[in-house]
Amino acid sequence: MLSAILNLIKISKTQIAWMLLASFIGFLTIGSSVGLLMTSAYIISKAALMPSIAELQVAIVGVRFFGISRGIFRYLDRYISHQITFEILAGIRLWVFKVIAPLFPSKTPQFNSSKMLVEIVSDIEDLEEFFIKIIAPPLVAFFVLILFTVLFSYFSLYYAVALATIYLTSGIILPFATFYLGKDISDNISNLRRNLTELSVDQIQGMNELLAFGRVNLFTEQYENINREYIAAQRKKILIDGLNESLLGFLMYFAVIIILVLAIPDVANNTLEGVYLSVLVLGTMAVFEALQPLPNSLNILFKTSKTAENLSRYEKTHEDEKEDAGNYPTPQNHSIKIESVKFSYDGTKNIYNNLNLHIASNSSNIILGESGAGKSTITNLLLKNWDYFNGNIKIGNVNLKEIPKDKIPDIISIVPQQTHLFNLSIKENLRFAKLTASDDEIISAASKANMHEFIKSLPNEYDEIIGEFGTKLSGGEKQRLSIARSILRNTPIIIFDEPTSNLDHQNAEIIMKMIYDLAKSKTIIVITHHLNFLNDADKIFIMDKGNIIEAGGYSELIKIKSRLKEMLFIESRHLK
Repeated sequence: MLSAILNLIKISKTQIAWMLLASFIGFLTIGSSVGLLMTSAYIISKAALMPSIAELQVAIVGVRFFGISRGIFRYLDRYISHQITFEILAGIRLWVFKVIAPLFPSKTPQFNSSKMLVEIVSDIEDLEEFFIKIIAPPLVAFFVLILFTVLFSYFSLYYAVALATIYLTSGIILPFATFYLGKDISDNISNLRRNLTELSVDQIQGMNELLAFGRVNLFTEQYENINREYIAAQRKKILIDGLNESLLGFLMYFAVIIILVLAIPDVANNTLEGVYLSVLVLGTMAVFEALQPLPNSLNILFKTSKTAENLSRYEKTHEDEKEDAGNYPTPQNHSIKIESVKFSYDGTKNIYNNLNLHIASNSSNIILGESGAGKSTITNLLLKNWDYFNGNIKIGNVNLKEIPKDKIPDIISIVPQQTHLFNLSIKENLRFAKLTASDDEIISAASKANMHEFIKSLPNEYDEIIGEFGTKLSGGEKQRLSIARSILRNTPIIIFDEPTSNLDHQNAEIIMKMIYDLAKSKTIIVITHHLNFLNDADKIFIMDKGNIIEAGGYSELIKIKSRLKEMLFIESRHLK
């Protein structure tokens, strides 16, 4: 728990000065409340003795001052506290993103996706209470303890000691008692809430399957059962919170009685002026305002620490893999050499035992093979999504391991078979590739991807919103938009994964011509199992079971007894 909270404090360290200021203003707010009640009590008691107005002038000014200052301090307290909360949440969200991003895709299989969604979205909202309900209340309560100790000592040290004893008991024992009573319930509420969210995500994502197999009622019943448990746990928590408030009220009135027991004899003995009796009573009641948030603070601390621990798990997943993103060797060219590489996804079954592949700089290369041959794994290794066991991969003269992962997108871009498009405009989706791209650059990239004329036909042209996952676009249009992104990125190496899979023959021919034209100034890799448009490729590689079994130019391979020639012959027979 402690390490998780310290981690949150570390993330929030830029706000420490503001936290202290907000806590001090919170103290001034309660201090003004104490001053308002005590001076008001003094005026009412003193006025009953019918003194001259001059004797009440100071107290009247005090009431006005404390009444106005209380409102001002309350506003400043709320304003600064919430501003700090927003800044802290922004820092936490940025930290979570930096932690989560390196996990994709190699580390994500060990996590449940819907659970990750809960933890990186819903649970972060719990952290908004980190300052307002965890850090500030104890600081304010401590400042108030000092304040009333000084004030009550002015009347009698006994009053101050008695009130401080009950105050500390209420501020320490009561929160811990409430915490231990509700600890398991709070934990259960958090788990049930996660389960409800995970189930909701699964139900929404799998709705088509649930409808197709008639299992909607089963999921609904499961959801309702968990929801009933969740409501029952919340009721128990509310009962404990109510008990806590009742006990705090009891202790406050107990403190009032103790002060009266100590003060009444002093009034009778004329060692304390009678008008101050009400001042002490109302002052005693006022200081307990600072303790009201404390019993709940410990529960929130526990919940927040659990949330922080959940998020910290992701950081621990790759804490030993941090790279130095400083200076690194710059490749002199953009050839690719894969030498004796061994790799496995699960550590048991090898995808590659001894993979060797040489791709020349500024050339077009086709990697052919059936599904499962190991073609796409080459992409994962080049992008450093996964790490190989032994062997070497070089870009130009530089070992891939020497290039920080966050610098790889400046060298290699990929046009995936299944691209993710955001619920934004076409222009905004393209600008993900290059945030500083001008409109002319965007239009040029779209034109090269044979997308411009289609975009111009839309009602809002490049400002057209394409829907979540690009639902307003066809499969071919999504593919061309993905290609336009890569062109706009303008990296020296571009990998195309099944670039023509969703296109008709005419558009596929246009796209492949554009890809081959790019090879004049870029290193191009096309991963496919289609046998069309191979003639213009500089080199064709045939993969089977994780090995390159054949390599050469189209005209070279077609003249000899090759696997490519055999594949073309089999395809031509099927077409007949």
